[in-house]
Amino acid sequence: MMKLNPPKLNGTTEIVSQRAENSKTFNLDYGKRALEVHIGAIHYKNDYTPDEPWKDIDLTWKDNKITKAPYELTLEDNKITIKNKKSDEISTIELLEIGGESLVLASGMVSFKNVALDTDIEIVVENSRVRFVRILKSDKSPKEAKFKITGNFRVQASDVDGNIPIESSLVDGILTETLKPDRPVKYPVRIDPTWQVGGDEGSTDDCTRNTVTTDFFSTTYSALYLGYSSPSYPSRGSAARFLNVAIPTGSTIV
Repeated sequence: MMKLNPPKLNGTTEIVSQRAENSKTFNLDYGKRALEVHIGAIHYKNDYTPDEPWKDIDLTWKDNKITKAPYELTLEDNKITIKNKKSDEISTIELLEIGGESLVLASGMVSFKNVALDTDIEIVVENSRVRFVRILKSDKSPKEAKFKITGNFRVQASDVDGNIPIESSLVDGILTETLKPDRPVKYPVRIDPTWQVGGDEGSTDDCTRNTVTTDFFSTTYSALYLGYSSPSYPSRGSAARFLNVAIPTGSTIV
């Protein structure tokens, strides 16, 4: 955690011209200034040109869209379309089926209860990423779901005790994900295909160790995420590598 120990900023004035992607600067009394720094982005630009001022991220939905972020997101029933403002790349994810059953989500909503047996859906937007979360509420919940995707998405599953292995495959743009627990599960379990802006903010999303399991009929690729371990599997543990993290002069990490 980055700790600057600044004075209270209530009633102070932000120096907007001094904004950076992940920081704000404030004028204090007696000619002093305070720097507020975040690990991830708190500001965005529409075109990311050098002369464009940084704007505050606002994740308020309007007309089924998020526009005041490092990305532009549009929600249409089961489908999310995301434009990365840094690269202009377009990514999409569309829920096709859960447990082999097709379904249609109600338009204009981001949270859905019992769309399948003991299964909820949430669309979670954050400053630099979007998650299409499937929530399994009991052992009766379907373990498999299919999505149609373009672009890069990362899939992980977890309960209160940590990450749970999940088998995923991508064939002809169809992502199939199946929960494959190797330990007793404490429900609810959250499975979330995740899209991330990428770029200048701090990230550990590529910090995985890959395992490959092959038998006569198929090959399975799995990713072990940060903090994952399994007493019954020969590959254990993981590590973190932080990417492109800028530490302002005079700051310390403790």
